[in-house]
Amino acid sequence: MLIAAIIVVVGMVGFFVVKKSSFSQDSKKTLSENITSSNTFFLKNDEGLYALFDIDGKNITGFDFKNVGSFVNGTANVENTNKQHGIISTSGKMIVNYGLCKYLFREGPLYECADKDMNEIIMNSSGKTFLKGKDLEVISFIGDYLYAIVEDKYKEEYTVYDYNGKALTSFPISNESGVRSPEANTIENFVSIFYNNTNYIFDISKSKLLVSFEDND
Repeated sequence: MLIAAIIVVVGMVGFFVVKKSSFSQDSKKTLSENITSSNTFFLKNDEGLYALFDIDGKNITGFDFKNVGSFVNGTANVENTNKQHGIISTSGKMIVNYGLCKYLFREGPLYECADKDMNEIIMNSSGKTFLKGKDLEVISFIGDYLYAIVEDKYKEEYTVYDYNGKALTSFPISNESGVRSPEANTIENFVSIFYNNTNYIFDISKSKLLVSFEDND
């Protein structure tokens, strides 16, 4: 049981440390470990094609995929031999069928899809659409699958979304010169984002913005 948590925010990059006391450590996985773990995996044959297998070695799909991604929250992006893109579950079910997305990329926990008319479709880590429009871009951070930032160039704002596609907060895009892109750090389930002299601290396990404050140092 977490009895005390001290969040220390340090400097311009929004770095923070969570210090725990009176906490009984156990073998429970972090949220990030849970959503990136999978009981299935892809194997590649001599022809360079992938098939899905479970941990007992059972073949779930045929060798139908030219390119595959990693499983996050039970889904992965795949590309077939016709260069069509889709999203598959760990059970081998197609969550997003071929043909919907002309292009499909995973950005952190989110999927960024462009349809045949080049409309942007943003999907959560389960492959469910939660945002459509134009001039959208997902900003993710290497190795982080808890959250991502969507840049809406039309509205001129950034919005932070968790891996389920829930909006946690939004803030305007600055037009001032010298303002850097959002920077982020993650420790366990806590995320700090720094942009335009403001820190935003989140608890992703609760899908909640804890606090925001200016930092002009």
